[in-house]
Amino acid sequence: MQDNEVPSTIEPTRPVQARWRWQIHLFLLTAYPLVLGILGALNHGDKSQPMLPTEIRTLLKVLALEAAIFGVVFAVALLHSKPSKEDLFLRWAGGWRPVLSGVVFSIALRIALMAVMVAVAVAASLFGGNSEHLARQLQPDVEELVSARALVDNPAYLILALTVVSFVFGGLREELWRAGMFAGFQRLWPSSVAIPAMRWMALFISALVFGIGHLPQGWGGVLLTGTLGFGLGIIIFRKNSIWPAVFAHGFFDAATFIFLYGMVRFPDLMPKGM
Repeated sequence: MQDNEVPSTIEPTRPVQARWRWQIHLFLLTAYPLVLGILGALNHGDKSQPMLPTEIRTLLKVLALEAAIFGVVFAVALLHSKPSKEDLFLRWAGGWRPVLSGVVFSIALRIALMAVMVAVAVAASLFGGNSEHLARQLQPDVEELVSARALVDNPAYLILALTVVSFVFGGLREELWRAGMFAGFQRLWPSSVAIPAMRWMALFISALVFGIGHLPQGWGGVLLTGTLGFGLGIIIFRKNSIWPAVFAHGFFDAATFIFLYGMVRFPDLMPKGM
């Protein structure tokens, strides 16, 4: 961002919905990841089994159920607020630019997350903490979500992880949710708060909620997914579109699955201690 501001969007010309409608919209979208994250952390007692089943038919049922839950919550929120396409940042930039931007942004996000981890480790060492121990504690438990062994043993599981899980559930679903959150903030506080300040607040709160939604991956997962969500939100505001963020998120998740695949498939090539 330049000059500490997020670029402004074009305000759609249409009747303004009542505030209570947008309040319900924002409440539903905020509650959705919070409830799932807390329930997932409380109910996932069997640490030997990932949240995404390794059996393909069961996995498809779980994905269909998650899609249905999100679809209902999102549809009810939108039925109350009736946002425009501009509200939800649905503009397509044209051609392959969103895809290519997604590749570049996914790399930038990976570097940013590595920088956060290094900064936390350095801060811990400066204050007399054990940086290696802290780094292990903050390492997100990705295998709480998906089985690395199943990625190697079952090609169909790997394909689903690299496509449907990464780009539909990780990319499209979560960026639609983020765009809906931003729409709620922009419609509820269009004049009482300066636009840059409101957008920084929207970025921070949505990133925090997004991180808590990944609580089953541990507090490291909360920190890193919250940071990831903050970066994806910046992309949406910068590009005035969800699509570069959708592809960035999808490529980011797919690269994580490929890394897990490599750890199991080629263990001798991985650095010691990983």
